[in-house]
Amino acid sequence: MAKPENIRTHVIKPNMAELAAFGVISRREKTSGPRGGRPGTAYYLNEEQALLVCLLSRTEKAKQARAEVIRVFTAWRRGELTIALQPATTPSFTTVLNPLSSTRSNSPALLYGSSVTSFSAAARSSAS
Repeated sequence: MAKPENIRTHVIKPNMAELAAFGVISRREKTSGPRGGRPGTAYYLNEEQALLVCLLSRTEKAKQARAEVIRVFTAWRRGELTIALQPATTPSFTTVLNPLSSTRSNSPALLYGSSVTSFSAAARSSAS
């Protein structure tokens, strides 16, 4: 869009019901500066809502994003995608409170960037 603020009036407002299907739409009324100015609304969208806005937008970047979504979806349907990294398990409350427990071999993994570290390994290295 020539003016980024047009995304509110041309994409977000007309599609509020569809955006709300993907979660709460958070917004905040704001002014342009400390002395006031023209009031406006800032919208805070989750990942799914932001993707929908991108798919509904009529810009060159949105066109590229739509093409990528189509390519990824098609590859997924054909079974051509592989999972690069298994998601980490959610640690139990006890494990978080006592990372040096005797259940070291069963301790859940946490993701730090692209590496996977277990609670007990992290605790042992920080204790040294």
